[in-house]
Amino acid sequence: MYLYVDKRDGLAKVPEPLLTRFGPAKEFMTLLLREERSLARVDVNKVMQSITESGFFLQMPAGKESYIVDCLPEYKV
Repeated sequence: MYLYVDKRDGLAKVPEPLLTRFGPAKEFMTLLLREERSLARVDVNKVMQSITESGFFLQMPAGKESYIVDCLPEYKV
């Protein structure tokens, strides 16, 4: 999962229960978000709006397709 935040605020505006559930955060990359820039799995405008209103945007992993065969027992549906 990805947690988008404003670089100036860092994790300061992310609610403590989410940080606890999320676990130790590791900076992955810095992006300059703009309306004309697209993101792979989420609408950039939705991300920017959520950061402005809530201070963060949490992107969950994509749902598992039913045709994918499970390779590891701990990842059963």
